[in-house]
Amino acid sequence: MEYNITEVMIMFSYKLNFLMNITNTSNSTIAHNVSLDASHVSRLRRGERKLPKKQNYLLPMSEYFARQIKEEYQKNMILEAINSYDYFPNDYNMAARMICEWLMEEKEISEPSVEKILNSFTAGTTRNDAMVHGEGADSENYIDKEYYYGLEGKREAVVRFLSMVADAEKPQTLLLFSDEELSWLYGDRKFSIMWAEMLKRVLSKGNRIKIIHTINRDINEMLEALAKWLPVYIGGAIEPYYYPRIRDGVFKRTLFIAPKTAAVVSTSVQDKFQDMVNFFVTDKVAVNSLTIEYNNYYTLCRPLMKIFNTVNYNKFWNLFEEIEKEKCTCIITGQVPFIMTMPCSMAEEIMNLTKNNLFVKIYNKSKESFENIINDANITEILSIPSIEKIFEGTVTLPYSDMIFGRELYYTKEQFSEHIESLIYNLKKYKNYNVLLNRGRKDDIFLYGKEDRGIIVSKSGPPSSAFAINEPNMSAAFWDYLSRLSDDAQIKDKKEVILYLEKLADKLFMVAESV
Repeated sequence: MEYNITEVMIMFSYKLNFLMNITNTSNSTIAHNVSLDASHVSRLRRGERKLPKKQNYLLPMSEYFARQIKEEYQKNMILEAINSYDYFPNDYNMAARMICEWLMEEKEISEPSVEKILNSFTAGTTRNDAMVHGEGADSENYIDKEYYYGLEGKREAVVRFLSMVADAEKPQTLLLFSDEELSWLYGDRKFSIMWAEMLKRVLSKGNRIKIIHTINRDINEMLEALAKWLPVYIGGAIEPYYYPRIRDGVFKRTLFIAPKTAAVVSTSVQDKFQDMVNFFVTDKVAVNSLTIEYNNYYTLCRPLMKIFNTVNYNKFWNLFEEIEKEKCTCIITGQVPFIMTMPCSMAEEIMNLTKNNLFVKIYNKSKESFENIINDANITEILSIPSIEKIFEGTVTLPYSDMIFGRELYYTKEQFSEHIESLIYNLKKYKNYNVLLNRGRKDDIFLYGKEDRGIIVSKSGPPSSAFAINEPNMSAAFWDYLSRLSDDAQIKDKKEVILYLEKLADKLFMVAESV
């Protein structure tokens, strides 16, 4: 792909800002270390300075950053951004060369992906990686002022805002919206950790959050925001929304409002926010007026996702039933086969064992939907089959078991063998049904996608949880991810898959006979 001069300048400025943020470097400091004028550095950071053909300052600049990248989190962040090295070199000169090559590349910075969201989701119901243990800031340590300037000013204002909310006597629903550039939040690792810890403190006091996301950001930035927030969403204390129409992105605004306490407000033009003023509002009449402004905007928004857990699982199955009926291309991925291909004998055994009416309904509806659409639309399951040892240990979980039965259920070795035989039967019977085998993912995430209809991401637990997305850009990103998984599957040819599954069924039978 070829880039014009302006795009190259912007890419370089993005990378330079990234390096300066993770090393907490000021313009004057880097200017002094590489013999540049601070104003020159400022223009490079804004993408306003054309890079000369002989960039004599790039190697000294890279050497400076190599010296500053000492902490493990810094190394991990730069490796993720460069995305072509497996480890950060211990040798300082090699690290400098690596950074210099990256700065000179006419290649975009590696951005977060759907994988990061899935990793975040896997961790989210048991722990929140970002929300480390520690003490939140105390609002009494912050000077009572109305104006905060630039990036650091916004951080200071937000910390004061969250401190006041956490210290308030009664919980409330915070109203958050920002379409401004997000480096104030994610550009400083230490601040990100402080923000996460303070947010945890705010939510632990019974406060809730209503947040309007900006979907006309770059899709990767949107996915990054989702990955950051997802572990908290699953807890049910945050309601995410989005405005469905495209905005021009020239004038941008931030509204952080605690209706009973205070508000932080700012406006910027495009991404030029460094010297902008952030207003800290405590006047009750003004805060009420800003609340009305936010709610006027909120009435134009839609839910970004629907979130489900063991508390509201009935709503999940109602939604699932609706999406299963859609006659369009479907891709499903997980460790074990999905419920729609479960053989009747196995389903009857589970029904007799559990006497669970919800399972009866789910199974019958899923089977019915499969039969109704398989002749009109392609259905593909991408499976990462568990090891025979796990199957015989009885540690392979039935999908969604705690959302259906209120506890975990596991495949018996006989049941797993039956389900494999059912897959083989369906592969031979239906030309539109396919199974792809992939030894890549070994977690308990299920992805269920219907092309142009929506995506369901679920963690089969425990505790089970799920979210459903039909916002077009994010749905498309997940669908692209599923399509890539299909393309990258290790065994794709239907005859080869059938042969593999038949051998697996034989192995299971032989091992069972020898036990």
